[in-house]
Amino acid sequence: MAASSVLPMKLELPPKPIQEMIKTIGNQIPERYIYQPSDKAPDISAIGYMDSPIINLNLLSSSSLH
Repeated sequence: MAASSVLPMKLELPPKPIQEMIKTIGNQIPERYIYQPSDKAPDISAIGYMDSPIINLNLLSSSSLH
């Protein structure tokens, strides 16, 4: 049988929740949990315009059939 060329997976335990980390390390939060907002404004040109449906509520509450 030929040797496999697939590399073995590196298995890691998931990190502890930040609440558990703070209990053990104090108030110092790891960098990967800190969000650094950018100074750039968000690009809203990628958001397309959508028509909103207009629903006539009088037609919904009317008891007569059309």
